[in-house]
Amino acid sequence: MRKTPLIPILLAVLFAAPILRGQTAADSDPLLARRLALVMAANDGGRGRVTLRYALDDARAVLSVLHDLGGIQPGDSVFLEEPRRETVFRELRNLGAKLDDIRPHSRRLEVVFYYSGHSDEEHILLGEERISYQEIREAITALNADVRIAILDSCASGAFTQSKGVKKKAPFLVDSAYDMKGYAFMTSSSADEASQESRRLRGSFFTHNLVSALRGAADRNLDGRITLTEAYQFAFDETLTQTEKTAGGPQHPNYNIQMSGTGDVVITDISKSAALLTIHRDIGGRLFIHNEASNLVAEMSKPAGREITIGLEEGAYRITYIAGNGVYEADVELQKGASRGVGRGQFEQVDKIPTRSRGDRTYIPPFRPRSPSRWLVTVFGGLTGTEPRDFNRRAEVDNNLILLRHQFYTYLRQTGAVSFYQANLGNDLRPLRVSLPWGIQVRHALSESLSLSLGLTGLWGAAVSDSQSSFTVTEASGRQYISDYRIEDFTLAVRGWSPVVGLHAGWNFSRALRVEARVSGGPLLATCRYSVDVFEAPFSDLGLTLEEPNSGQLEEQGSGVGWAADAGLAALWTLGRNWGLQFEAGYAFRRVDHLSGSGRNVSNAESIIWEGDWGMKTWTKDKPWTHVESEFPSNYWRDDHLLRRARDFRLDLSGFQLTVGIFFRL
Repeated sequence: MRKTPLIPILLAVLFAAPILRGQTAADSDPLLARRLALVMAANDGGRGRVTLRYALDDARAVLSVLHDLGGIQPGDSVFLEEPRRETVFRELRNLGAKLDDIRPHSRRLEVVFYYSGHSDEEHILLGEERISYQEIREAITALNADVRIAILDSCASGAFTQSKGVKKKAPFLVDSAYDMKGYAFMTSSSADEASQESRRLRGSFFTHNLVSALRGAADRNLDGRITLTEAYQFAFDETLTQTEKTAGGPQHPNYNIQMSGTGDVVITDISKSAALLTIHRDIGGRLFIHNEASNLVAEMSKPAGREITIGLEEGAYRITYIAGNGVYEADVELQKGASRGVGRGQFEQVDKIPTRSRGDRTYIPPFRPRSPSRWLVTVFGGLTGTEPRDFNRRAEVDNNLILLRHQFYTYLRQTGAVSFYQANLGNDLRPLRVSLPWGIQVRHALSESLSLSLGLTGLWGAAVSDSQSSFTVTEASGRQYISDYRIEDFTLAVRGWSPVVGLHAGWNFSRALRVEARVSGGPLLATCRYSVDVFEAPFSDLGLTLEEPNSGQLEEQGSGVGWAADAGLAALWTLGRNWGLQFEAGYAFRRVDHLSGSGRNVSNAESIIWEGDWGMKTWTKDKPWTHVESEFPSNYWRDDHLLRRARDFRLDLSGFQLTVGIFFRL
């Protein structure tokens, strides 16, 4: 028989023993150890009591950390929102039945019960209904589980821990042996105290600190696991510290533990987190961690010289710590399944925000960009009501050309020379009324309320239209003529570019919303263009062309330099850590008083090209059937008694405008 070497076996046992000894039953075999949870919350405490704001949020935060780090599997938790009394006891009975069903298959069973809401000295208050502490205690202690943990975050909940004939014991010792059995009741305040919630925390002091503890802030022995003792001690110290100077007064969390065996109950295992954040030894002070939604997810006092690891969800975070008179900030991005460490070299000192204390002793900086984010880049576009009066007179004059034909044939009919039928009259050529502004802006914050910006803004607008008229003329002899007159691609177009300097005054209404007033101005380079295609062809009733069809194209362009200025009110809505949306309404002044450019007139085989200054012409036409006198813009000049220069041309692109943009912090 071959002998098995003894030394390798002994070495394997020696190396494996510490690992096996450090594992919990839950780690070694999930079928032999199982944890269940019943979590409930109620903001409504009934008539005469103020409705809470964050009880439901607190309960969701506790349930989330239990799922993430506490070993509770999907399907092993129940969440009750604003429950009725009957619902609570039904779910407790269901929980008991489930424990009985899985007891034969599990070596160890644990239950966590959590409530956030209103209570008095004797009852949990669910709207107008009540459940006595005695009923809850009896229901929880009757559950067929090895460990039963009940946590109440409500006013005067300390009375819940005072059961008759039970003496309160000191917290149990920490040991790697995991065989504790019994129950633990933990409350957010003593029997005669109010449990307080905070707007700056968006939750209660107690639950906020309890969740911070369970995510790793309470890991005093640095073993990567948070025990019941560690969680309670951290929540007690932090809650008392933060409520010492509040209007509600100091708040003392309470507990009642009846356990047998050795060791301690591990509540959370930080290594199970989606991502890990390790704060290095060289960081010491009051520490705050905000997530990308600006919520404070963890808070603690960290001593220098000791590392601490926090279990968090993947995503972007802002870490702030206060040491002495300085405030320091760093941004980190946590990846799923990865660990990220931060040390002193990754933090930058930032300015404190002036505040006045109104109860909360602890200063918590808002989730705001650090110094480099004083730079903001905005790209925007929108809609402007643009109605250049002089430029639009071109549409008025060309519409009159169509009207003249109607008046001519009307005159002939009145004299008895002809009769006529007109079709498609009334398709008016459109003036320019709307344009599209756009721009890019870079600005620097001079202070919390004042910013200076440099930008490039632009404007584009075009009105394109057509008109067609067909006249059927019948002479006294009965002979007919058809005259087809079309104006196609009638275009009035403008463009503008302007480098501008702006001044912004703003007020922060919240962490996400800022309202600003703005003025800006600079030189304006603008262009305008008028173009049209004209086609005219008279036919006889025999289908013959009486005259050669007349087709022509006319185009005139101009450019010049003027001034632009605008003022408006804007709202900046932050959606992410470094970006958001900007909405602005205001009035823009844009005007150029002198333009010049080229022109081109093509009629059949003839072509004329010219250069000239833009001005307003006076067009006069006296006929037996009509008298026309109007102004229109042009840059073509010749000796013509019918077309005279009346005055200078002005391109006015001013108007009210609305813009929407996206901004990025650098």
